[in-house]
Amino acid sequence: SFLCIGNTVLAKLGAPGGPLKKHYDFPDVFEVVSEYKDAMSISDSDNDTIFDCLLTNRTEVDYEARTFKYVWTIQGADGSPKEEVLMTGMPGPTSGSVRFFVEGDPTMRDALIYYSDKSCSIMDVEYHGHQCILWVKRNLKDTVPQVCIDNFMDICGVVIKPGRRD
Repeated sequence: SFLCIGNTVLAKLGAPGGPLKKHYDFPDVFEVVSEYKDAMSISDSDNDTIFDCLLTNRTEVDYEARTFKYVWTIQGADGSPKEEVLMTGMPGPTSGSVRFFVEGDPTMRDALIYYSDKSCSIMDVEYHGHQCILWVKRNLKDTVPQVCIDNFMDICGVVIKPGRRD
């Protein structure tokens, strides 16, 4: 049960927002990192579009030191310029948990990967508050698999409208 895993991370992040009717086995963080060199966020838990179409690119992975770096490119709101954020991460204390910090801010933050397959990942992230995010591989951005949409609803509690283009 998800309540027994990652208690410290879950306590800090809180529940992700969905009904969590399904059982999820938290994935190995480095398997997810290996699978996802780049991805795009499709939706976040508050459905405010701030993180919609956020791009992420893995710039570095060190399997020996067990660290990795991603650059998030956040689309500017209302015509403002894009923002690039460098994140350095490492596996957290339990399966699926990630510890990370943002360049220029030494505060350690947490994330929890609830679901991941070859097409999508769903994670709860401590960034700009609390965000539960659906990531897909970029080549799937226009054809998000239904299993990803269904699991995002179950985990994050957000319904993605078909053909949504914010």
